[in-house]
Amino acid sequence: MPASIGRPSHPPPGHHGWCGLTIGRMNQTRTTSTDWSGLARGLDGTLLRPGEEGYGVARLPYNSRFEVHPRAVVFAQGVEDVRETLAFARRHGLPLAARSGSHSYGGWSTSPGITLDLGRMNAVATGAGTATIGGGALLIDAYDALLAENLSIPAGSCPTVGIAGLTLGGGLGSVCRAYGLTCDRLVSAVVVTADGRIRQCSAEREPELFWALRGGGGGNFGVVTGFTFRTHPTTEVTRASLQWSWRDAARVVDAWQRWAPTRPDEEWSCLGLSAEPTGGCTVAVSLYVLGDGPDVADTLVAAVGIEPVEQRSEVISYREMIMSMTGSQGTVSQLHLTGRTPDAVLDRPPFVAASNFFPVHLPAAGIRALVAAVARRAADGGPGYVLLDSLRGAVGRVAPDATAFVHRDALFSAQYHCMFDPGTPAAALDRAARWLRGLRRAMRPWAGDSAYVNYADPYLDDYARAYYGANLPRLVAVKAAYDPDGFFDFPQAVPPRRAGASPR
Repeated sequence: MPASIGRPSHPPPGHHGWCGLTIGRMNQTRTTSTDWSGLARGLDGTLLRPGEEGYGVARLPYNSRFEVHPRAVVFAQGVEDVRETLAFARRHGLPLAARSGSHSYGGWSTSPGITLDLGRMNAVATGAGTATIGGGALLIDAYDALLAENLSIPAGSCPTVGIAGLTLGGGLGSVCRAYGLTCDRLVSAVVVTADGRIRQCSAEREPELFWALRGGGGGNFGVVTGFTFRTHPTTEVTRASLQWSWRDAARVVDAWQRWAPTRPDEEWSCLGLSAEPTGGCTVAVSLYVLGDGPDVADTLVAAVGIEPVEQRSEVISYREMIMSMTGSQGTVSQLHLTGRTPDAVLDRPPFVAASNFFPVHLPAAGIRALVAAVARRAADGGPGYVLLDSLRGAVGRVAPDATAFVHRDALFSAQYHCMFDPGTPAAALDRAARWLRGLRRAMRPWAGDSAYVNYADPYLDDYARAYYGANLPRLVAVKAAYDPDGFFDFPQAVPPRRAGASPR
């Protein structure tokens, strides 16, 4: 583990250790300015190198905790640009990371070699019950295009998350109990694999690769340049928010965890425990119901048995729900990272995070440990957040091995999160990371070592088992079939074979 948790370092280019096995090691050749110029001439898109105008913003990941200076950033205009860039990287032994939203929690969608940005490949087209979305589309832009036709797909809430990373890791969201994970709505995908082949993937064509793309994590099997999803119609939404006194936090957690997973599919809720920098703590629940559900919040209050100090409920449009979940009242154009659109307002905060899935209810001891951890974080100056998202419903009706997303039996997921202002000293992130690790240890008796690959945690002891569980051997086999040399490599990549296995 690195000495400084504030800014974890990337491994040496092309190197990745997993269970004692070293894979993906490439023999780098010297690349000259002539080489780079040749690549640029062969692209319909744009290539930026250090010192060129625009590079300073182009290299930035979402999480400003990480400081990476790629040798080049390629903005692909289409699938042929992707093929050209992959071929160049392989020819010169350069590591490469594909990027759409740049939200990798571990900073791994930015490479010290070539960062391949798909942001220009962001078209959205609807058909008969489907939507085809470019691999570089951000959620805010995909939502905006679909909502114009009163359609949507189940997806996340952060506007600048890429559709690619979200889908490839599974895709939790506020309507997943009704419509499933994002990956559950995937009909087909277009993938450029390490050998440069363009593969059309579906349940009938390349079925093993298609299986892996639904929950096996981004950056593992190829560059996905397009997705086709089954859409669902939009409806009005009942939104409710409730807040209780902190002294009732344990009672609220216990009641909510038993109430939420049993509710009708059209209901979804998130319980938040917050440690504020002011030293205070809050416990609150956000609730969304597809359709008119004015009395749903009252059923939660009855389950808790204590009146909240604040309760609100209103009926809003589906678009209002999407925009409100972004935490901003800005325009679609504004809801981008600064430098990406002319009027973008969203910054790149440093943060640390961890996660769990809970297949069982927390007993009293577990609830006490959770609430006490939040209180300690507040006493330490915060910030710190525990977000429990209700699951099962449609998510749980899919078998754990039907897709690569294995956590189908979870009653709820947990994200432990500490977000800071840009420029926060690394020591503050160090303290926050220690708190997160302590939380995971405290929750291990009930959550095991589970973790969500889309909330990548650089400090997991056995990340592959945490993310993929019993689906890991099948993912390893898919990796061996489609990327046997481990070209798509990063510190938590799926390896092309397990330790001790014979090379194919």
